[in-house]
Amino acid sequence: MLSILGKLNEDRFSSYVDQSIYELGLEPIYSSGDGNCFYNSLSILMSGHESDSEFFRLDAAMYGLAHHDHIVDANAWYFTDRGDALQQAASVSLSPNEVQEIKDKSIQEIVAKSVQSQVFNALKNFTDIELLQVTSAAGFLKKPIQQHCELSGAVWYHTKQSPPCCFQPDREEAPFYIIWLPLTGQGNTFNHICPLLPWKCVALDAFLCVFWRGYNTQYSSRNEMVQCLTCFEWYHCVCLGISLEEANEFHDSGLWLHVAPPISEPRHIGVLKPRHQQQNS
Repeated sequence: MLSILGKLNEDRFSSYVDQSIYELGLEPIYSSGDGNCFYNSLSILMSGHESDSEFFRLDAAMYGLAHHDHIVDANAWYFTDRGDALQQAASVSLSPNEVQEIKDKSIQEIVAKSVQSQVFNALKNFTDIELLQVTSAAGFLKKPIQQHCELSGAVWYHTKQSPPCCFQPDREEAPFYIIWLPLTGQGNTFNHICPLLPWKCVALDAFLCVFWRGYNTQYSSRNEMVQCLTCFEWYHCVCLGISLEEANEFHDSGLWLHVAPPISEPRHIGVLKPRHQQQNS
């Protein structure tokens, strides 16, 4: 079962999760630290479980390959100084030897080398990702990815990466939220990514939510949340009067779900996407 990160090791990670994240109605959710944590996080955000992570990794790589020039252009304009471009390349994609090889190149060439490196790395499963893969994933998903990181000086990892190409959505898309955390070491290296998901049930606004933040454990119905694909709001299954298994069945079949939240009139919620998929430990 996917568990809440704070319950996994609250003392260790609490100082790296800014209070503003909770004020947004979000909290970090556990993702496996197997080298695929970014793509595990995308899989959780999209489908409620990690089993699609390799699919998202491959798609990000293919997008980066197909839209190489767009991604280079989208990143090169940030820089007016070649030294800054080299510093960014050293921080987010290239080894010291690779940086040395391109130290006399133009800004465009430096960024192009970084993009090529990250496209190649995205094809290698269970390898660490860098910032340009986040950009490629945002392009493939056609949705911004908002990163959070409390590491001092890590400005590149506290940004919103938008789709880099000419895609123009009909409306401004709300971003996916992720957070960088120190999985190993003493907190000076942030080498793990977890998804940020809502803790607040929309039924709470209507005084129908039977669970309140802080009163649930990692084994409670707080983990059993679904997203309505019509209004894109989040609900506890128990507040909708359904089980997670029923939500999965309706999602898999693409049917509309007629639910009756406690002490309210029945209403159509729409097709529901489970937040988590129950797994046997």
